[in-house]
Amino acid sequence: MKSTVFELPLPLRPPYRLQRLTYGSGAPQVSVVAGIDGDEVTAMHAVNLVSGALGVQRPSGAVFLLPCVNTPGAETAEKTFLGEELDAAFGSTDDSPARRVALAVLGATEGELCIEVQTGNRMTEECAHARAPIYGRALEAARASGLPIVWKRSARHFDAGLMGAWRAEARPALTLRGGRAGVLECEPARLLAQGLLRILESRGLMPGGATAPGLVLETDQVDEYRSTMAGFFAPEVHAGERVRAGAVLGVVRTPIGGDTVEEVRIKRPGIVLSARVYPLVNARELLVRIAVG
Repeated sequence: MKSTVFELPLPLRPPYRLQRLTYGSGAPQVSVVAGIDGDEVTAMHAVNLVSGALGVQRPSGAVFLLPCVNTPGAETAEKTFLGEELDAAFGSTDDSPARRVALAVLGATEGELCIEVQTGNRMTEECAHARAPIYGRALEAARASGLPIVWKRSARHFDAGLMGAWRAEARPALTLRGGRAGVLECEPARLLAQGLLRILESRGLMPGGATAPGLVLETDQVDEYRSTMAGFFAPEVHAGERVRAGAVLGVVRTPIGGDTVEEVRIKRPGIVLSARVYPLVNARELLVRIAVG
């Protein structure tokens, strides 16, 4: 069932409407949110794929889906909500439009588990993976997703934005991420949707049937490789690829002439969690993340 849970008049354009899809009723209850940033279309598509599955198989409980929170941003391929950072509004105390939307999202997400689906930024592509605190029910759900990587992080990394607002209400919450912003990538969306369905299965909401997961790397060790100088980065690896110690991750070259100024090699083996896809970089910018293991 689709319903409008919040409406906000906007100048010179139709009213903003926050819409929620509800499947089933009773307990257990799980809420899934995507599209806090308007350009994260892969995440939105993943949640809509889950909506399609729930439309065929009624859950044994209730699932609340908010596939696209930032519809104004999505309409214009922008990250922000009418020029405001919507994720930052969860920690503000003003009465701005973004803050009012943030409060509506909190009110519309019910249940004992909350999941935000995200993508990487426009510069970086990410392997489909789960991020969760290092212990608790959120970590159990991350493991149940069966995504290739479960990145365990200290609680301070989840204290801001929507995740921080959920945690402030003592609600277990985790993030599923994959792909990159600004483009629709169907394969990461499919993997994220499968991960969500596995989580619902693990909570007893859905019967078994999602694609069986492959090998999962669970780690709290993620190495970052950054450029030491500005240049043109040509990657030699892609997100999701397993790489051995000493392998070349990429080369930084001069933008004019293509002379090599830096060769980036991996120190510890693992899986490429994220890789920069936009080549021009400044000094100290992120090139590659490796989930070690």
